[in-house]
Amino acid sequence: MGFGDGGKGLCVDWLAAQQASSSLVLRFSGGHQVGHTVVFGDKRHTFCNFGAGSFRGVPTYYSEHCTVFPPAMLMEAEHLAPLELSTYFHPLVKVCTPWDIAFNQVLEQQNQHGSCGVGYGTTVMRHRQGVTLFALDLSNPWVFRHKLNSIKDYYQQASGENPELQRSFQTKIQHLDINKFIFDCEHARDLYQLVRLSELSERFQHWIFEGSQGIMLDQEHGIFPHVTPSFTTSKNVWGLLQPYHPEYIQLFYVSRCYQTRHGNGPMTSEKPVTLQNNHHEANQRNQFQGAFRCTELDFALLDYALQCERSHHVNNYTLSENLLITCLDQHLQFNIAEARTWAKARGLKLYTSSGPSSEAIQVN
Repeated sequence: MGFGDGGKGLCVDWLAAQQASSSLVLRFSGGHQVGHTVVFGDKRHTFCNFGAGSFRGVPTYYSEHCTVFPPAMLMEAEHLAPLELSTYFHPLVKVCTPWDIAFNQVLEQQNQHGSCGVGYGTTVMRHRQGVTLFALDLSNPWVFRHKLNSIKDYYQQASGENPELQRSFQTKIQHLDINKFIFDCEHARDLYQLVRLSELSERFQHWIFEGSQGIMLDQEHGIFPHVTPSFTTSKNVWGLLQPYHPEYIQLFYVSRCYQTRHGNGPMTSEKPVTLQNNHHEANQRNQFQGAFRCTELDFALLDYALQCERSHHVNNYTLSENLLITCLDQHLQFNIAEARTWAKARGLKLYTSSGPSSEAIQVN
């Protein structure tokens, strides 16, 4: 509902637990830059390259709206071993390269817009310029290498428009091992299958759409330039669902009980909050995003986010809307009665969570 980091991983894990054997998690926005933390028994993991239903054995599908970075996928799969991971990519999933990451980082050092510095935005923008690298391309070595050369030339030209940027970019890439990247991409192909969603539509009864970031970072609704180049509302979902006519849709909005923002950009509330039980916070200061900021929740901003989201809804579905407020154990001064009144007035069923695992979620 806000600027991200609200509890999407928790929500997806909870939904996956309800129908694990017949569910599929579908990533409909964002990509390898996400960080969705799930606590499952004595395990705690921040999922980046696999869906947040993975502890439940639920497969992940990456739609064509997403990005991947195969070396990071390999590293995360090794960390999660011996967990069995089942992953599907649409053939037109966008592939991030080391040049995308390097250019993202030198841009961020100059602009300070709040990017996490892993190349998501630069990958998307490169594709919008027609310089593409899709998951499909990794299966053909000749096409793969020629496209890599095109991407290298693209960034040489883009960085050349700014002498300072060019110097920083050349420094960043001087030790780049592109052969290691190619090697990792080849080995990562064992971790996924290339399929279109239509090929999976009858195999899974329950589809769980896992979003990215927050509505207030949406490329249409956020405050430029502190936005992500993707649709973080359910806009992409309706397009993906269009051929299938599902009988029933539950839509879950998620927010912590306080406002958060990682990186630069305005926040409507500047009133600080006193938090406890947050020693496992996954969001930490880093050199690209900066500090993780926490202030009091702003219901007026939630109203705006809800209006943005509802402007994309398609009317010919049976739809129920729900609100999940998380981290109540961290902010004991939060007025849950105000949240209950706010949700009821907007036709939302309220759920709350007072802990990091799905067992802590309850109807309020």
